[in-house]
Amino acid sequence: MKERHYKCKKCGYSFPDDILLRIGNSLEIICEKCGTPFTLEGNKVFLSATSEFELLMENLYEKLTNLGYNPIWYKEKLIAESNDALNDCLEKIENVDRFILVIGKEYGSPYKNTDRSITEEEFHRAYEYNKKILVFIKSEILFEFFNLNHLSITSANKKVHEFIQRIVEKGVWYKKFDFAADIIKEIKNRWELPQYIGKQNRIKSEKVEILSSSDVSNENYLIYLLKQYHQRKSEKYIEEEWPYDIDENQFVNNFDLNYGSVTLRSNQSTNINCLSFIYDRILNGPIICVGYYGMGKTTISKMLFKKWIYFHELIFPIYINLTHRSINEFYGDNFTTQIVSEINKLIFEKNLNHEISKKEVFRFIKNKKLLIIFDGIDESRCERSELLDFLNFIFENNFYVFLTCRLEYHPFFNVYQALRIKKAHHLCIELCEWKNPQWEIYIAGLKSNYPEKIKLISSFKKQLIAGNFSTLPSRPLFLKMLSDLIINNETNILINPELSSNLAEIYYEFIKWKIKDDYNRKGGLYHFDLEEFEKECFLLLREIAFIEYKSENEITLESIQNVCHEKNLFHLSKKYIINILLESSLFSIVRRTQNIRFIFSHKSFMEYLMAFNLADCIFPQDLNPNNAICDEIWYYFQTYEIAHHFQNEIERIQITNKLNIEERNIFLFNAFKNVLYNRIEDELLSHDKRFEEVLYYIGKFKIRDPKLVSILKQIVNNNEKYHANYFRTASVSLAMVIDEKYCERYVFYLIKDYMREGEDFELNFIRQKRYYGETTLHKILKNDIDDYIFGRKLSPIISLKIFTYFTTKPTEQKNLPPMKNYLNQVYNAAIEYGHSNIQKICKELARMKSQDILLTEY
Repeated sequence: MKERHYKCKKCGYSFPDDILLRIGNSLEIICEKCGTPFTLEGNKVFLSATSEFELLMENLYEKLTNLGYNPIWYKEKLIAESNDALNDCLEKIENVDRFILVIGKEYGSPYKNTDRSITEEEFHRAYEYNKKILVFIKSEILFEFFNLNHLSITSANKKVHEFIQRIVEKGVWYKKFDFAADIIKEIKNRWELPQYIGKQNRIKSEKVEILSSSDVSNENYLIYLLKQYHQRKSEKYIEEEWPYDIDENQFVNNFDLNYGSVTLRSNQSTNINCLSFIYDRILNGPIICVGYYGMGKTTISKMLFKKWIYFHELIFPIYINLTHRSINEFYGDNFTTQIVSEINKLIFEKNLNHEISKKEVFRFIKNKKLLIIFDGIDESRCERSELLDFLNFIFENNFYVFLTCRLEYHPFFNVYQALRIKKAHHLCIELCEWKNPQWEIYIAGLKSNYPEKIKLISSFKKQLIAGNFSTLPSRPLFLKMLSDLIINNETNILINPELSSNLAEIYYEFIKWKIKDDYNRKGGLYHFDLEEFEKECFLLLREIAFIEYKSENEITLESIQNVCHEKNLFHLSKKYIINILLESSLFSIVRRTQNIRFIFSHKSFMEYLMAFNLADCIFPQDLNPNNAICDEIWYYFQTYEIAHHFQNEIERIQITNKLNIEERNIFLFNAFKNVLYNRIEDELLSHDKRFEEVLYYIGKFKIRDPKLVSILKQIVNNNEKYHANYFRTASVSLAMVIDEKYCERYVFYLIKDYMREGEDFELNFIRQKRYYGETTLHKILKNDIDDYIFGRKLSPIISLKIFTYFTTKPTEQKNLPPMKNYLNQVYNAAIEYGHSNIQKICKELARMKSQDILLTEY
């Protein structure tokens, strides 16, 4: 069949043969001879909206014209005062082929002496004339419309809602939108031009031949691959089975943000759309998103990836999950290789030329046609030097980068201080913890989703506002877990009222609930008793948490099979275990990856289960204190998050089993004493993670046993014989158990130690190792000392907090203060916190010469 040719209506110029393909790629077609825009007959589109969408309509008009449509939009209608202009506008509707209506919060001006607005009259005529109609409704308006019975009945948008109701009753197609790109995308999907469809189908049927031919450039081929990658990756995210579902629109519109540089986030925006905020700024330089665990950094990263095409059609997103990945794979020569590898994972084209793709990808990166989303740098495997090289690489090249990091991950913030490049423009946004405004929006969403549970949700809201759950609802993950357990829970699992503010209780009951829920939903797969299934599943999850944590890698199917056989779980054959795992996301808490490996759906589930294991060996099943030990798991370092879960787990066990503090401490004493007693004197010069953790927990749990306290005193009084970290931790523990002067004495030691090395008071890497440890306890100690996680006052070690106020707080000062200025700042902080002893120390030291300070004893 002969191809159709298209000519300019004005001058007769013949357009190129690829005109329809160019239209499909949203390229504007203009006659080269006379400058007349190209349009296709039979595609007249009437655009209808109120004045609030003036800019949007201008944007749509331009894009539709570029697509080959002939849009008609009466801008004059918005300010029409004469009937002639209005009648002319309405009469045009009869002669168009298609009709697009955009609805927002404004109903519009009335039409003559009727109850209808002009906009509704336009819609009514298009419907009567049987035109092809698409209706687009602003997301928040459609959300309010469907939830009108559960929100304010006196809504200012009542007329708009009634208009939407009439559209719904007529059976007209409608959809929500946020951006003009949403509308254009839907138009392409639903109104593809007949001539273009034929051309496009031919291209699809011949795509292997065309894509590999010399007529198509490497760049076009890569664009094709990137679009395929984005589509397939987005589909996988939609298909993922998560243990908690989040309403995307509700989530991204619900944040307060602090923003600025990595070290100084002093600006604030409230209740904003995160994605719009990021999009408006990311083309100016790298964006680093930080927040405590459970704040939703990964969710925002995935939403940014999925919705990026709505923001920018010529820049393509690449999403890289850094969990268990070596960070040295992503800088230098390895960088492009890994990006290509990421694309290839989801692309099944057999004719892919790897070398050409690598070259083209590098060119795309340099020309800023790719946005790289690095999610979870805190979950990567890296040495300090590798982290530094990675950040230098990112900032030096100034790529389009979005990177997420936990606020608890101090190595990132410490390394940032040492970057070679300080002038590179970047933005750091901090996700602020949720409060009443966010809770109100969240509760409104629950009521709209579960109208049959209004009373239960109202009761949950009262508990929330009354503070029954303490600080837990300040993080979206914990809030979602709480609401699921209270509102969606169809099992007999309940939160212990005495532990409603205990994080370990929430995780423990949530995991148990998800196991039961999986059993109920997938009962056909599990041919054994529910009670046995629940018990053995929990044990399996504990075991694979340990495997993932110590291997810092994804869990293999073979590892899970081995655990099942070693622990005699399920009494099943290997074949049956495989069938269960391949048909399930492993009880919702663990999800399957692309290469049939497994990983916890949220890192915090693995961290809690590690904490459960730490506590379980101290409080054995028979609750016999003589069997309390610190077993193999205690040889692996505890991150801040695990230590935090561990402390909550100890409280959960204590309250659940009705133990008083003295009874609890007998278990802890029996477990800890063997660790301390078995150390040989000579070994105390080296660092042992388990030994230091035990020193810390003696103070944290206030175990005042004379034998354990004597060991702490021995370390403090002979500090030169022991590792510096032991001196620090023993001093802090004694301050919490006996007297805060132990901490003041350590502060004085630190000041003298700083003086030995000159007047640089920055907490460099060497000092961090000496004062805070390397990869272990420094995280939880720093958070206790700086007191910025939960706002709990730890008065016994407040003096160390004051000292570290300036040495650990990130600063952008080029010249750090000299000794006396520094002491003056510490002195002022001591006044602020009401610590008279530190005031006295600073006053005395300020009068002395440096060499005198070194000779002074406290």
